[in-house]
Amino acid sequence: MITTSSVDPHPKSRTELAATWPPTAAVSREAGHEPQSPLRAIRAKCLDCSCYQASEVRLCEAIKCPLWPFRAGRHPWWGEREKACQTLADSGRETASESDGGAP
Repeated sequence: MITTSSVDPHPKSRTELAATWPPTAAVSREAGHEPQSPLRAIRAKCLDCSCYQASEVRLCEAIKCPLWPFRAGRHPWWGEREKACQTLADSGRETASESDGGAP
């Protein structure tokens, strides 16, 4: 029985891969990439930019870089709304506690 392989006998050149816009999953795999989250990709690029020195990523001063806020591999604004709501709730409890004459 003859089986067909999913490997292309004539791999595409870098130019051919780069010409596929937007890149598809198949083209990305053919170029050697594995599936990953956008944050993981950003972190990998920051490490690449800093010669794979995690300490340099942490100390990065390229604050105008659009990836800078994400360099730790975390979304800097996730949870910000919840924190603001919690702060408002906490300040409301302190005000109520003080007006009741209770201990803060």
